[in-house]
Formats: sequence, C-alpha cells, structure tokens
Amino acid sequence: MTTGDIIQMFSDTASLSFIGHLLGQIGLGAFIIEVAFWNTVQGIIDISVSMLVGLVILRRFPRLLAGFSNE
Repeated sequence: MTTGDIIQMFSDTASLSFIGHLLGQIGLGAFIIEVAFWNTVQGIIDISVSMLVGLVILRRFPRLLAGFSNE
C-alpha cells in the first residue's frame, strides 16, 4: 500500500468500522476534555501561584512599593 492509500483508508468514513468511529469519538472527547477542562484548571493554578509569589515578594521587599502612591 502506498501512503495515499493509507490516508484514503482513514479519511473515508464509509470504510471505517464501528470500532473506528468509536475510537474517533473517544479521541475527540479526550481532546475536548484536555483543552477545555484541564487547560482551564491549569490556568487558574498558574494565576493563583503567580499572584501569591508577587504578594510574597512585595511583603518581603516593601521598598519596591515606595515609589507608588494611592492618589
């Protein structure tokens, strides 16, 4: 088989079996869960940790805030 034959075999939905469709849907579901759910959770964790690190740095070195005023 050539590369074109293999690509055509997996591109044509009529030649896929029930197992092929099922694996495709499982893969699509895993992709959606990975992108939508886990990346959102990871983003929340990253923002929280970076904010905590920033607050710790500002508390340890208060002279960093000396140049700013709340007017």
